[in-house]
Amino acid sequence: MKLLFASSLALAVCAFRVQAASSYPKYGGEDCPCIGIDVSNSIKPFPAIAVHDTVSGTVGDFPPELGTSCKNWDMESNPACAGENPPAFCKERWCYVDPCNCKTETHDLSASTYLPTWKYHKKPLHFSYSTCGATADPWFEETPAPVVRHVSAKCDQVEAGVGSPTCPCVGFAGRPGHVNLIYGGKGGPYKAEIGSSCGLWEAGAYPACFGSDVPEWCHQTWCYVDICNCKGIGAAPRPTQKIAGSHIQGRPMYFSFETCGNPYLLGDGWVEQSCWTKTSRTECEAHSNLIGQQCGWSKKNECIDSNLLPLCDAPPAMVVVKDEL
Repeated sequence: MKLLFASSLALAVCAFRVQAASSYPKYGGEDCPCIGIDVSNSIKPFPAIAVHDTVSGTVGDFPPELGTSCKNWDMESNPACAGENPPAFCKERWCYVDPCNCKTETHDLSASTYLPTWKYHKKPLHFSYSTCGATADPWFEETPAPVVRHVSAKCDQVEAGVGSPTCPCVGFAGRPGHVNLIYGGKGGPYKAEIGSSCGLWEAGAYPACFGSDVPEWCHQTWCYVDICNCKGIGAAPRPTQKIAGSHIQGRPMYFSFETCGNPYLLGDGWVEQSCWTKTSRTECEAHSNLIGQQCGWSKKNECIDSNLLPLCDAPPAMVVVKDEL
């Protein structure tokens, strides 16, 4: 009888532990996704982000991928979170979001005080705890200095220079400094905010773009795009070499001239041999792109690079955590 009771108790404990596990969206909710390019694994490292927040009193160095996914970013980088009894906000997850692409009736939003001069689509950077399944209350109640929720983006104003509405630019503008990036075996001091909007990013950076006799593409604007959320443009975006290893929501970075209203002039045959040129499944699966990669037919009935199939067709990434018992 005692053995039976002990076994039942053990099963009950196991069931309780299973129920104690929870999950949260790694890149925010579908109705308020996280934004920005995660450069943590970039082939050329980006410097840490120096935060000097005069509003909350936070001063410290944060990782270069700050806010691009749901994470308790303050726990490891905010000096206020050091010690044995950190404030409650330290454990809360948050990420940066586009306030114009969030349902404000279900998500708390506020303009960033950490990076007040940074922009996304030329609008002030905002953040959210709730899209990460967390609560913002501790942050607004426990910071050393009073912090007030406020949304400063004017979503009724259409911004130019941020790509096609169906294939928008991604990344944060306002990142200070330069990073020495390489393309075609040649390096140059590119602005650290590279590709965040339609810009002449090669001018003053790529060696071939100096002087009077330069390639025409040096005068073309381009930006980075989310390849899984890019359609309606004529030429296929190309994988980036400059920040290879970086990603957006787990997907590799691509760049596009076309989304900025310019033709692809690199003359390497990428556009002509891209998977985008195939409109049927049969043609698609029999084709390879310029770099010899097999093409694949997606669930959206589009021909894309085969390595993107499990990324573009997959449901939103979830992170499973064990709650404290």
